[in-house]
Amino acid sequence: MERRCNAAMGQNAVSMQLSKGQRSDVMTFKRTLERTAKRRGTTLLMTLMYLTLFGSLTTSMVIFSTASLQLSNGEDKAMRSLAAAESGMAFLQMQLRLMPKPVTSYGTISNTLAQSLWSQNGGIAANLAAQLNGSSNLQGKTCTVSGSTITVPAIQVASTSVETAMFDLKVVQDSVSPTTLHLTSVGNCAGILKGITCDVLIAKQIKYAVYSNVAIQLGKNVVVEGDIVSTVTSFSKGPPVWMLSDFRALTNQSGLDSDLSAFRSYINSKDPTYSNRLDVRTPSVATAAAAAGFTDRNGDGFIDDYDLFLKHVDSNSNGKVTTTEFTDPATGQPYDSELFTLLDTLSPPLTSGGTTRAGYNDGVIDNSDGYAKVKGTVQVGVTQSAWDTWARDTSSSGGTADGVGFREQFQGPVVSPDPTVAPVQFGINPADTPSLLPSNFDTSSYASASGTNAGATSGSVASGSVSNVVLTSSMANGGTIVEGTPYGSTSIQATYQRPVFNNVTFTNVTIPKGLNARFNNCTFKGVTYVNMTTNITKSDGVTTTTDPNDGMAWSQRMNGNSTFSSTTTLTSSNSQGYSNGNNLHFDGCTFNGPVTAADPTAYTHFTNSWEFTGATDFNNTTDPTVTIMGPNTNIEMGSFSDPNAAPSTLLGVVVAGNIDIRGRSIIDGSVLVVGNGAGNTTLGYFGASDSSSNPTAQPEGGYGRLYMRYNPSRGLPNGINIPVTLSPVASTYHMISVYKWGG
Repeated sequence: MERRCNAAMGQNAVSMQLSKGQRSDVMTFKRTLERTAKRRGTTLLMTLMYLTLFGSLTTSMVIFSTASLQLSNGEDKAMRSLAAAESGMAFLQMQLRLMPKPVTSYGTISNTLAQSLWSQNGGIAANLAAQLNGSSNLQGKTCTVSGSTITVPAIQVASTSVETAMFDLKVVQDSVSPTTLHLTSVGNCAGILKGITCDVLIAKQIKYAVYSNVAIQLGKNVVVEGDIVSTVTSFSKGPPVWMLSDFRALTNQSGLDSDLSAFRSYINSKDPTYSNRLDVRTPSVATAAAAAGFTDRNGDGFIDDYDLFLKHVDSNSNGKVTTTEFTDPATGQPYDSELFTLLDTLSPPLTSGGTTRAGYNDGVIDNSDGYAKVKGTVQVGVTQSAWDTWARDTSSSGGTADGVGFREQFQGPVVSPDPTVAPVQFGINPADTPSLLPSNFDTSSYASASGTNAGATSGSVASGSVSNVVLTSSMANGGTIVEGTPYGSTSIQATYQRPVFNNVTFTNVTIPKGLNARFNNCTFKGVTYVNMTTNITKSDGVTTTTDPNDGMAWSQRMNGNSTFSSTTTLTSSNSQGYSNGNNLHFDGCTFNGPVTAADPTAYTHFTNSWEFTGATDFNNTTDPTVTIMGPNTNIEMGSFSDPNAAPSTLLGVVVAGNIDIRGRSIIDGSVLVVGNGAGNTTLGYFGASDSSSNPTAQPEGGYGRLYMRYNPSRGLPNGINIPVTLSPVASTYHMISVYKWGG
């Protein structure tokens, strides 16, 4: 206390000794010190606040960055897991395509049959398991089969130093609908699971409008909706698929013919898809085409034969052709009435009572009719370069007689409904095409449903109606007739004496071998079964053959000293082929059930041959899956002189050793030519002779029209022994949530 007082007194003494100016300086210094002291506190406070804020932001950023990294890592693992699941599904579907499929003769796969196809020896479950276990992709692991389920253990797809992506697979046959298989693939990456599911249908399908083991000819006024395949790999029988433009040879339209020819030359190097269409969606391409005289008249982005047709016939350039515009001013008649009807009635309803498309049969041809020569794909076994080389070969083995160059032999637009599928496919792999041979067919079920096998015979030919009968020549009510075959052709293969049946209604009839009859204005109900010798032998009479050359020799065998010639009248007394085969002629007949036949081992040309002339009506109410099943029988349908005089409609599958159709016909199903002995399958008019292939031939009565469509709503008939198909259902491909590994 004393010290503090002394100090204060000392300070006062000093102050008292300072001058007035010195005291003022001291006071100023003190105030400065006080202000400085205050400012230093504020700065510290602000500094501390900023440090706190920056620290908080840094912490937040660290937390946010850590969360983002974790989220990104999770998303990366989820994507890896999903990719693994998709890889697993692709792997599983590939194995389903590669595995051997069980064979069945049934056309429709019932639930009971599907269960059998799954579980039987050599069935789907066993074959898929063997296929999977035989794959190196299983990495030494083994799948298991338990009842209706196949399980594939976790398979590693890819890995890094810290994580591995895997998938496991499961196939389950549906317990309620066994024709459906449920496929599941679950991907796993570091515990994050993603799944993919897809359904597969067990079915029996042949997805072709026209299938042929010989060359195919599509003439003028012939349109196909569906895929076409010719399995031939050579040119010994002409172009594999020979197509003629539908717009050629219109009355007084030589200018159109010239434009069609010029257009084929113009696109020769400008159509990489070989679809006979020029893509003009690029302005420079459209400009160049217009300079050459070709424009896209219907505005679909392509120039093809249809646009050239519009150029010459659509007089007001509105993209529509009326019956008035389609009338030749010089004659007052339509340019080709059958062509107009064909184009206006394309794509009828798939099923009875189904939806009719816009513009159907409205008397106007326009874009709503959706014209294409082939609305599908064309698949051939030869390469395009080989075809073009052969077509330009002027030697005796070359193809210049059928049109010089590939483009002259392959005319008309081909439009694939799927833009990812090439419209024209060359050099196809045989493994990608089902092999259909006569040996794949069993027609015995039809034999057991006809004749006395169907029950006791009732009625008689004489009364005009007979059921469950095996015919004999003595029953004929129209005497006999001698005629050449094919009927109406300027070049016949043989001459037959036939018993004649007139105006009879047959129900479940068996036509025995050696009858060789003609039926005029008859009606066939139920099953019509044609019998014939099935074991065709070589010249030794013992060795069975499948060679069509042996089949021709077999057909021409005669008895005693008789010598075969096409003009010699064949009878049971002089011809072995007459007695052992069945050459039949149906004129103006109606068929309310399938026409079926025995299945010879070889194609026998004229000996086993059926002809349908006049107005033939196929209205199959007995078995809508099949119209004709003659696996090694030749079929001639229509007129060689007037195709319009032979209208017919065929519903369901048509199976033949070969078939020629020249009439005004609709085929709603599939045409399957499974023999290998004919020169070609002729669809449309190519001349007045069975042997002619003349692209410029013009029948006096008009070309007629032929529309063929693959109809997926029609099932296959029984008796075709081919593997089932396993088809993914695109609409069932989904990603699913998975909560535990393995399911």
